[in-house]
Formats: sequence, structure tokens, C-alpha cells
Amino acid sequence: AGSECTGIVNDMPYIHVQYTDGTICSVLYRAIGDFPIPAICQYIDSFDGGEVVAEGELGVDALEAIKNAETFTDVFDAQMPVHIAFEPGKLTVRAENAGGEFYGEAEWAGEYTGHFTVDARPFNAMGAGAKAILKSIDGSIGLEICGDGVRVMLSPDP
Repeated sequence: AGSECTGIVNDMPYIHVQYTDGTICSVLYRAIGDFPIPAICQYIDSFDGGEVVAEGELGVDALEAIKNAETFTDVFDAQMPVHIAFEPGKLTVRAENAGGEFYGEAEWAGEYTGHFTVDARPFNAMGAGAKAILKSIDGSIGLEICGDGVRVMLSPDP
């Protein structure tokens, strides 16, 4: 692999890292495993080609709420699950552990309503200016949260 990372995609339960020479390394949260490179490239291409349904900047309050929620998560299969609910003008962040629950609210400029569960860890690498982008991909909704070279791509909770 190349010596420098050019992008990270969190596609639970995988994390995909792309290097300067084009190599993509995929790692399962539970174990290192092979993942077909054409499949991840196809997934990213279909996501990139999706129609934007809603988008808005995740302000400092929203990012801080997600980062703070991480300390309230019980590790589940090496993930730190945090629940994010979008509604017009507002998002809420929730996480719980055996000792209590975290709840935070923040403004969001988008008009979408929906719920997602994310792994909080990638958000530690994001700073102010991170964006939430909701896309329609073959009739389904997908969420991309990106900032500072980190992309998290997710499907909504059932």
C-alpha cells in the first residue's frame, strides 16, 4: 500500500482506507478480512452518483454532541454506537451505557426526517465544517457525513 492515506470510508461493519497509490485496504471491526475491491468501488460510485435530497453543515454543537456521546456508548462488536435523529432544523444525538444516557440537540439546516446509528469513533477526526448529505440511491436514502478527509456512509435505521 502507499505510504499516505487519502481517504477513509466507514461502511459498518467495515472501514475502508484508500492510499496514494490507489490501494484500498478494508478492515472488519471484528477481524481483519478481505473485502472485494470492485464491490467497495461500486458502492462508493453509486453513493457519489446519488441525488442529493438534503444537506446541511454539522455545526460545532452537533459534532461535540456526537463526540461526547461516544463516552456513553457500550462497546458493541468493537463499535461505539451513537443514535442520530434528523428532523427539519434540528438533530438529536443519543447514546446509553450501563451507567446512564447522553442526550444532545443541535441545529441542522436540512429538511430531512430520519434516524441513523453511527460509530462515533470517526467523528473524532472531524472538525468544524463537517457536512451531513442525504442522497437518494436507487430509491433508498443514504447518509454521508464528511469532514477533514473522513467520509462516513450509512443507511437509515430500519
